[in-house]
Amino acid sequence: MACQRLRDNLTRKKSDEVCQSDSLLRRCLTTIDLTSLGVGTVIGAGLYVVTGELARDIAGPAVVLSFLLASISAMLCASFYAEFGCRIPKAGSAYIYTYVALGEIWAFVVGWNIILEYIIAGASLARACSEYIDTVFHGEIYHFFMNDIATWNYAAIGPFPDFLAFGLVVAVVILVCLGTRLSANVQKVLAAGNFLVILFMIVYGLFFANFENWTKDFAPYGTRGVLRGAASAFYAFGGFDVITTAAEEAVNPQTNIPLSLILTVTISTMAYFGVATTLTLMLPYHQLDAFAPLAQAFAQGNFPAAKYIIAVGGICATISALVCAVFSPSRIVYSMSVDGLLFRWFSHVNDKTHAPVRATITAGCLTALMAMIFDINQLVELLSIGTLLAYTMVAISVLTAAYQPITDEEKPLNDNDDDFKREANESTAFCVKLSVFFLVAGIAGLAVVLTYSFEYIAKGEWWAIFLICLFSGTIIVSLVAIQLQPRNSATFPFMVPGVPYIPAITIFINAVLMANLHWTTYVRFGVWMILGFILYLFYGYQHSTEAIKPANQQEGEFFLPETPSIQSIVNKPQITLK
Repeated sequence: MACQRLRDNLTRKKSDEVCQSDSLLRRCLTTIDLTSLGVGTVIGAGLYVVTGELARDIAGPAVVLSFLLASISAMLCASFYAEFGCRIPKAGSAYIYTYVALGEIWAFVVGWNIILEYIIAGASLARACSEYIDTVFHGEIYHFFMNDIATWNYAAIGPFPDFLAFGLVVAVVILVCLGTRLSANVQKVLAAGNFLVILFMIVYGLFFANFENWTKDFAPYGTRGVLRGAASAFYAFGGFDVITTAAEEAVNPQTNIPLSLILTVTISTMAYFGVATTLTLMLPYHQLDAFAPLAQAFAQGNFPAAKYIIAVGGICATISALVCAVFSPSRIVYSMSVDGLLFRWFSHVNDKTHAPVRATITAGCLTALMAMIFDINQLVELLSIGTLLAYTMVAISVLTAAYQPITDEEKPLNDNDDDFKREANESTAFCVKLSVFFLVAGIAGLAVVLTYSFEYIAKGEWWAIFLICLFSGTIIVSLVAIQLQPRNSATFPFMVPGVPYIPAITIFINAVLMANLHWTTYVRFGVWMILGFILYLFYGYQHSTEAIKPANQQEGEFFLPETPSIQSIVNKPQITLK
């Protein structure tokens, strides 16, 4: 009995009112604002630093394939976020979607990791921006820090306190606290500057292309290198979900969010592919500089001003992404505190700026301290696992939500023979949940076997073939079992096609990418999760909004509001901004 109650409490779902669009936050962001927010996050330091590192140390010129593979998974994941963005126009992104579809404990895991993801991303962006500014001043800033302030000799932290990075984060925190509208306007200016520099790099760099850099040794690290590169490339693509963290501030979330998500991933893919192509054609991959590969490559073109143009682009890109990295965790913390999973003190919204100032300052302080103290380079893969986990959970949420029963009030009215079709109910929903469990287990097992036993499969080892057949069979049977169940009749302006197959493909791609991450990433991930579970056990479990509701207001059936059409949403009165 106690075990049953514990299980029910851990898997309690967000109740119906989450789908309502009322909010204390101000709805002021258009599709252009949201796209700028997304592109500014995705095309950040990754373009100027990580591209060169992946090409030199992990994938070689085949890094272009790594980015394409990562972008395919990102586009599929973006479609899942787009569907849930239509269903639930609330701040919280993958956290709130998982809460509605899968339950509280899974939502906490996702939300806790998204917070870490953005804090580390913000710290690394501040460090990268600091390095670019120091480059413009010929290293004088860092020279002052090391010689006149302090140096440290510890492997786990940076060689000196980076007060410039600290100051950059503080400035951005102040900007975000002043309101979403001001932050969005600054973001658009920075994104425009970054875009112009990227266009310059691609067009100008192709004049110095040497195709022998591709024909001689295109994939020096083999298929494994391409896959590892794709896994780490999620550091680059991990950020489009910032759009859904701003769902409560979108003017028309049902149309703004899907369109801005697709535009963000498309524009970002073109930028990464173009820059990676230009970079690996200009210089042999093994000659790329570890810290400033783009500046080094363009220095070969007899255009001295190029390095300054790239530095300006890098500063615009990193500050733009830093704004998003400070903005996003504050919205996740705000959403989790409203739900009682984090301290409710964070849920306060400023009356003048309509921004969650307390959550913003807290997340910003953690980001600033990490930027000043820690060496962030070794934490890039930890960002990838957090992003991949969130994307995978949203894919699972879309898959299960499609087969959940809807309330009687929300069922569409019609008088034709389709009324006699099977409808989703509690028993069919349970069958789907069980099948999804075995589907995910089979996909995880297959991904691990393909990653670590590929050479044994190629040799025809019986045990490797048996495992492939076992996990593949589990996946096929699970998909058939899901396909045989009736789907609910809820419709939305954007819906993921090919359910359950597209979600299954996405989960598989993400699982393969996660299997290619270094084992130390999972150690750090485990430490962070232990801290999170301690917090949830001693605070969130007892103070959850769903836990303290009266029994007659607890979770009932899955709530899926009917949306008649896109046109009906477009024709709705728009909100007037004062």
